[in-house]
Amino acid sequence: MTSRRCTVLEQGACEQLRLHGYEVRITPSRGGTRRPLAHLTATKKFGETRSIRIYKISSRLANIYRLEECFGPTIRQHRTEMARHPDATIRYEIWLYLIHQGYRCFAILPDRVQQIPPMGNLPVHILVEDAP
Repeated sequence: MTSRRCTVLEQGACEQLRLHGYEVRITPSRGGTRRPLAHLTATKKFGETRSIRIYKISSRLANIYRLEECFGPTIRQHRTEMARHPDATIRYEIWLYLIHQGYRCFAILPDRVQQIPPMGNLPVHILVEDAP
C-alpha cells in the first residue's frame, strides 16, 4: 500500500469533485515524518467541507474492518481533530483506490467508520447520517 504522492489519483478525484460543484484544494506534502491531515480539502458554497485522505492499495479487500486494521493511526488522527473542534462542520474521509475496483470511500465518525455509497465515478454526494 502506498500513500503520497498519488498525484494522478488526486487529480482525478479533484476533477470529479469540481464537476459536482466543489472547490478543491490539494494539500502540499510536508517534509519530515508529519503527514498532512488531508490530501484534498473540498468545499461547497453552502458550507459543506470534506477533508479527504487518498490511499492506493493492491488488496482486493476494502471493508471497514480492513480499513481500521491498516489505517488505525489515520482514523485516530481524524477523531482527535474532531474532538478538538466539536462544532466544526468538516467531514473526514478516507478514500481507498483499489486497482481492480476503483474507489471505496469511508467517512470517519466519532464512534464508527461508515462506507459512503458511490454515486457515479466517485462518492461526491455524502449520504452519511450524523452520529448520535
